[in-house]
Amino acid sequence: AEGGRGGGGEAEAAEALAQLRALLAALASALEARAVAVSDVLFCRLYVRRMAHYKELNAIYSAFFEAHAPAARAAVELPLAGGAAVALEVVGRAAGCGGGEKRLLHVQSISEWAPRMIGPYCQLTTSHATGFVAGNLGLVPHTMALIDGGIVPQTSQALRNCAAVLDGLGLSAARTLHLLLYVVRAEDVAPARAVARRWLARWAGPADDAPPPPLLVLVVGALPMGALVEAQLEAATADAPAPRQLRWELPLEGAPAGATVRCALAVGPLSVLQAIVACDGPGGVGLAAVEAAVRLAARRLRAEAGIGDESALFVRAFYEAG
Repeated sequence: AEGGRGGGGEAEAAEALAQLRALLAALASALEARAVAVSDVLFCRLYVRRMAHYKELNAIYSAFFEAHAPAARAAVELPLAGGAAVALEVVGRAAGCGGGEKRLLHVQSISEWAPRMIGPYCQLTTSHATGFVAGNLGLVPHTMALIDGGIVPQTSQALRNCAAVLDGLGLSAARTLHLLLYVVRAEDVAPARAVARRWLARWAGPADDAPPPPLLVLVVGALPMGALVEAQLEAATADAPAPRQLRWELPLEGAPAGATVRCALAVGPLSVLQAIVACDGPGGVGLAAVEAAVRLAARRLRAEAGIGDESALFVRAFYEAG
């Protein structure tokens, strides 16, 4: 769900806060209509147009979850469609659907092994044999300060924090289903990706030469605490079948010459399909090509893993407007 348009300065801040209140009210109604308790929300992605409003937005978000078991969360700044100030993406556990109760890791004090929370969320939730790890910054746990040295140390520390959080509930980074990195500078994409690939090879590198879990690196406007990178992932629990990884590349019909769709698929208790549209020629591919790519990838998802459209929880598309 997204909010509407906002102005600048104080008016923009007030509009962002009003939009978040409206979104949370809509979320409460949607959860109630589906007999889902607020305490059964597993993960939230909070997208904001201005990270400068983060503190005030956090206060409203915190009040919503007061007296309820918190969810894991990631928060990033994005140029939201239509000038929206706030958008919210939520995954919850429906009542009576099986999959086990929600478990969570909620570190609130300074420790040597994992950063404490810097917002109204928990570090990890699990249900349906899947662990949802909150967005992790490159914070040194015992100081709660960003590690020195720039993008490479921050990425390494953020991933160490992810692994420590998983270990806190008996999960392992070796069962990572999908890894998402948010970076704030375009020049940091390559070094952050290189660090993440080494980390995945160490933790989740399969012995049978199958591809590693899907990795996506996105450039965003800003992150909490002025961090350069935020890492977020999902992982299968120890009692789930080992995740299966697949990759393929296909030409994209109806798009400019040279356009392809690179797909990475993790088949597990929560299957993740990542489709990246690339074009070697000049110009972009357009939103119609992005939609075609999603449909093409969904067809292959059914063919490769037997998973149909009716099983989809959501489709999330990031694109660069030209």
